[in-house]
Amino acid sequence: MDLETAKGLCARILSMEPESMERCGVGIANYVYKVECAGERYILRCSTDNDYSETAVWLRRLAALDIPVPRVMEHGEA
Repeated sequence: MDLETAKGLCARILSMEPESMERCGVGIANYVYKVECAGERYILRCSTDNDYSETAVWLRRLAALDIPVPRVMEHGEA
C-alpha cells in the first residue's frame, strides 16, 4: 500500500486530512503508519487480508483481561 492510498483511508475514516504520516518498519502481514491529525496521534494498520475475524477474537479476549487494546475505528474492505 502506498502513502497516498493510506492518506486517502485516513481522510475517509477521520473525515479530515492527516497533518503527518509515516510508514513504520514493523508489521509482517500489515502496512502500519503513524498518523497525526488535528493534534491527535493514531496508528493506521492495514492488510490486504480481509479476514478480520481472528484479530477481533483476540482483541475481545485481551480486553476481557483488562489488557489495553487499540480501538478499532473501521474494518472491512476499503
